[in-house]
Amino acid sequence: MFRGSAQYIANHRNTLVVYHVPGELLEWGGFSDLMDDIALTWLLGMKIVLVCGCRHQIDRRMEEATAAADPGGDGAGYDPVRRSSVRVTDADTLRVVKEEAGYVRFEVERQLARALRQHGSPRAISSGDGIDGNVVSGNFYSAQPFGVIDGVDYMYTGFPRRVEVEKIRNVHNSNDIVLLTPLGVSPSGEIFNVNSESLAANVAGNLGASKVIYFAVRGTALVKRDSSKIVQNLRLSDARNLLQHYRVRIHKRGFASVDDRGIEDVDTSSGDGDNGDGDADMVNVEKSSSPSQHNPHDALKHARSTPAVTESLLKIGWATSALERGVKRAHILAPTNGALLQELYTRDGSGILISRDLYEGIRPADVNDVAGIYDLIDPLVRMGTLVPRPRSVMEKDINSYYVYTRDDLIVATGQLKRFEGGYAEIGCLVVSRDYRSQGRGDAMLGYLERLCLQCGASKVFVLSTQTMEWFVERGFREVNVDALPPSRRAVYNYSRRSKIYMKKIDGDRDLDAAELWWNR
Repeated sequence: MFRGSAQYIANHRNTLVVYHVPGELLEWGGFSDLMDDIALTWLLGMKIVLVCGCRHQIDRRMEEATAAADPGGDGAGYDPVRRSSVRVTDADTLRVVKEEAGYVRFEVERQLARALRQHGSPRAISSGDGIDGNVVSGNFYSAQPFGVIDGVDYMYTGFPRRVEVEKIRNVHNSNDIVLLTPLGVSPSGEIFNVNSESLAANVAGNLGASKVIYFAVRGTALVKRDSSKIVQNLRLSDARNLLQHYRVRIHKRGFASVDDRGIEDVDTSSGDGDNGDGDADMVNVEKSSSPSQHNPHDALKHARSTPAVTESLLKIGWATSALERGVKRAHILAPTNGALLQELYTRDGSGILISRDLYEGIRPADVNDVAGIYDLIDPLVRMGTLVPRPRSVMEKDINSYYVYTRDDLIVATGQLKRFEGGYAEIGCLVVSRDYRSQGRGDAMLGYLERLCLQCGASKVFVLSTQTMEWFVERGFREVNVDALPPSRRAVYNYSRRSKIYMKKIDGDRDLDAAELWWNR
């Protein structure tokens, strides 16, 4: 088990992660287990910021207040004052927010402190030699008021103004965990109620976090309609398209809105959405010509305006907001026992990974690119590293070429050929000398490997006489000629004696793991 997790442990060590913990989880039976798992990620070297929400507790308190005011009722008539899905926080509501934020803070701190001590060694706990960690909370960000919008005074509702980056880093340098609540203080001393999901995205962006992780209380799953396989990753562009199609808006002032019509317009004949077990609400993602473009227009396979569907869309929205602020990856997880560790430290994962568009600038080549490709590969052809490719042959095979462009200049290229039996060959992988050691070659390789998955090719091979080690470092293993598909073996050049390297791709998560190494 540890052999398979070792690369993930090494890669995540000394990286910064922001967790968003919604208030509902405090009343979930597995909450202490979740805190144990979060503490274990700290023990394995991750720097942690924990952002806690308390919307659930606030709503319950307000329902109780409504029931008390109407002894004959049950509080079911409580309707929070909201505009555009944003709570209008008056003085009475702010008092409740303060109390519940304090409750949530100390409950999380209590459970997390227990977990930290539990994972620390007895010697560390007794001697205080620095291995033990603490949970630190305070004024690590400032807030400002929403103000009056469209004639509505939001009073004590606010949004993040400034994140105290250096203060948080100092806490992390002491090997401690930062805990934040939705209560933000303005420079004038006023306290404001801040959306916790927005706060997590904002803090993650300002800190340059490697990851932000949102826990979806009701669970979610994305499924490809054509194959019924669970989708475990989305590109930022895919997420944006999905949000646009379902009319989800993430506003700059830290609130979100979902237009139910965007959900209700979708066929719901195949299911009822939320099944209470956290495994419905599926999204269809169809194949396309690019590994970073998914078609959202048939998306929600079980799509009704249920709390689970709405939560899924909003989590994707906040994850997108974090990525747009510079965070590299966002995860959406069901808070089941062990799901966090499986997501971070295994190849299979357990949730949805949304990542920035690492392949932006890569596209299929056309005949207008032949001259640029030829100029790029010609020096390597003259050195004997690449097989000569006449322009006429390149023009004929141009549909198998891909180019990486920057400012309309071709800086890298690659070729992908499909063969029978689920095989594909990657060739002519070249990066301009001026752009090497910048991850361009890895990006092109990853792009082509994702294309292989989309076209049903799980066995990828390359032929090389000079750059064998580069491919070995990326998971390729040497094989003999007999391992090639028959049609490729028939045209193998025995006089050139190129070495053959092959790699089996089991799924998107294999490629996600590779990206962790070259896009840290």
